[in-house]
Amino acid sequence: MYGNAAIDLRPHPHVSSTDRRMASPALLALFADDHRIYLSGDERVGRQLEHTILKAHDDGIYHLECAASKTRTIAFDLDLDPARANELAEQPLPGFVSGTRIETPIGPIPVEQLKTGDLVLTADGDAHAVLWQSRQSYSSRQLQNNPGLQPILIRKDALAHGLPAADLLISPNQRVLIDDWRAELMFGEAGVLVSAVALIDDNQIRRAAIQSEVTYHSLLLEDHRIVAAEGLATDSLFPDERTIAGLSPSDQNSLMLAIPDMGLADNTRATRHPVLSAAESLALLGG
Repeated sequence: MYGNAAIDLRPHPHVSSTDRRMASPALLALFADDHRIYLSGDERVGRQLEHTILKAHDDGIYHLECAASKTRTIAFDLDLDPARANELAEQPLPGFVSGTRIETPIGPIPVEQLKTGDLVLTADGDAHAVLWQSRQSYSSRQLQNNPGLQPILIRKDALAHGLPAADLLISPNQRVLIDDWRAELMFGEAGVLVSAVALIDDNQIRRAAIQSEVTYHSLLLEDHRIVAAEGLATDSLFPDERTIAGLSPSDQNSLMLAIPDMGLADNTRATRHPVLSAAESLALLGG
């Protein structure tokens, strides 16, 4: 589970009316990592606030440093609700919703049909075996109580013709490869990875509103690779500390068997392309 504390946010009295609109119930949870506190939210604020830092001051109020502006701060009163902490703080792992077709040497195959040892095609043109896989299921009640668990819907042709080739449902934390002129111009890279939630435009890319159970499938390859999901370039699971912490104990144990050195992942492994922060994604996408 991503997170360890849930919050309800009320705007501080001195916050402007514009900033009050940002302090909506869409802000769902905060989580701590290495003495930093982060905030996550849904599509109305996710692009501005995801992975931004909340800083405590002497007045007892947390001041939010927005990703959209490094010089601007917003003050909020925090009302902790421990009873709902586990429920609201949870966020899905990166992954693909059941039915998503992944490109393989024998053609597209629904992700739920792939097994450990099966081959998938990667962007470098090679076939790589699935080393390990995980699935997370959320009931309709869980989705209703925590909209942050809902997948991101990317409509057919939303990013370009054939990208994706069909409507695509992926975890908000699943990363998508952006490899056009913007990546080269802004970051000097052939391609960069952005979280699906950062792509939301409230038109062709939006938070889904699924009323039934949703299952996310995560695929781990021997190395971090780019795979095609409904024709769209996305990444395989990268076992960093945050991802490992989000696994259930049983999945952590099975992952340890698949990757004995997973504790060294941050030091010995690297993502195939740079992963953008929320602020960098905003700049890239013009949000």
